[in-house]
Amino acid sequence: MFPLFILHTSYFIFHIWSIMNTPPQIRLVESRARLSESVIWDQQNRHLADLGADAWKTIANTKPAEYYTYLADLYADLIIGLMRDIIRRHPRRKETFEILELGSASGHFAWLFCKVMDQRLTDLSFDNVDYRLTLSDPHQACQKCWSQQPQLQPFVESGKLNWSEECRAGQSSPLIVIANGHFSTLAADAFYIENGTLYENRLTVEAKQIDEGEDLDYYYDPIPFQKSEVGELLELYPAAIKDGTFTIPIAALATIEELKTQAKDEIILLTADTMYLTPDAMYQRPADNLFTKGLISTPLNAHAFTHILRAQDWHSLVPETPANPFQTMASICSKHDWPELDAAWTRNNTPRTLDDSINLCRAFTNSEQPTIRQLLSLFRLCHNNPAPLTEYVNILKAQLPKATATETKLLTQTLDALWQNTYRNGQGPDIAFELAKLYFQLEDIQTAAIYLHHSIDDYGESTDSCYNLALCYKQLGRLDESSRWLKKSTLVDPEYEPARQLIEQLQEV
Repeated sequence: MFPLFILHTSYFIFHIWSIMNTPPQIRLVESRARLSESVIWDQQNRHLADLGADAWKTIANTKPAEYYTYLADLYADLIIGLMRDIIRRHPRRKETFEILELGSASGHFAWLFCKVMDQRLTDLSFDNVDYRLTLSDPHQACQKCWSQQPQLQPFVESGKLNWSEECRAGQSSPLIVIANGHFSTLAADAFYIENGTLYENRLTVEAKQIDEGEDLDYYYDPIPFQKSEVGELLELYPAAIKDGTFTIPIAALATIEELKTQAKDEIILLTADTMYLTPDAMYQRPADNLFTKGLISTPLNAHAFTHILRAQDWHSLVPETPANPFQTMASICSKHDWPELDAAWTRNNTPRTLDDSINLCRAFTNSEQPTIRQLLSLFRLCHNNPAPLTEYVNILKAQLPKATATETKLLTQTLDALWQNTYRNGQGPDIAFELAKLYFQLEDIQTAAIYLHHSIDDYGESTDSCYNLALCYKQLGRLDESSRWLKKSTLVDPEYEPARQLIEQLQEV
């Protein structure tokens, strides 16, 4: 019996070892599928559907929100230029400019844009022109998010913002289409050139069994390209320049063609995206990695995009010397000339461009100790974008004891401007908490407490926010309030030592 026990034990150990070391089962999902027709797009839509009401958070995470303040100012300038052209052509006619945003996600950009446009129209006293922005997104979760966002409601009530009506060109003005980070998320086809031979990169997808279900894996399989399959599309685009991989934005082009028909060939497209404007930038194997921040995304081949549009009588405005993958461009299809729009584009791209702001941010990141005035200049150049605040808040805190009265006044004005540009949807950096830290350092305890309440409203109660609010109320002499928030802090984390010490101090009082 004894040897039999050893045998059974050995078999059991071997069985467990073999289970642990058995390669996961792999199932072929599809073989050599055209990228734009692959099952991965349906898989992504199912994933977003499974997320339900929270899907907008994943979608918004892929959008270029760090550039929204810059883009809102840029687009407003371009559209004001367009309005000047219309006023000059029809000085007495009332005109509402129809604007359609594709892929609106959380509504963050729309909110900033409406704020900027309202201010510009007020400053210029344009009485005969107005605008209406229509949001669009294929995901229902985003539409629910818009209806629940208080910051959007004033624009909805004024008729400036909607998402329930069809958007068409105005009486005299073209349809304006805005697409921020949208085209890079649409289906594209991938191609490959080697030794002057053109191949199509077909996708093979496999499903690997894991504990939570299945994990999809993919790889490209180049096959000889048959020109008849795509017709004239690639003939319009001189692809065979040198070896490398590139994409053709099939779905983006189809979207524009549909909108062009809807607008009766009068359309202006304002695009901001991760894109490649030159062949040298494009041939970096951009299609190798399909996923960015959890969703399918391939950099827009703007070189092909603009080439194909020009063949259809479009006129494109692009940066003269693009230095970063993220860029803006304007594409115009119209039988009219728009000189004020062209002039606005030139003003906004020379000499200071988006590239300059990005490079300035990098320079500050590498600087050991920028001054308060330098940081204030940075925020102005970034169009009071609140996102960089989290990166520089500790530097500002360190500099505050040496700040002059003028610098302190300018700083508080800048902090107010940053908050005015903060979209409160509980996503991204907690700007309110960072502002609270600075106002506490400035010994404006009342304002610090207000921002901590904003932080809790948007992001929920955390150990830090509750403890710091308790600290504020102690400074203000409101000891009952301080004790209440200390209890909340210890409920979140019973072992949080600063809160325990403050409780002991209050008990002594």
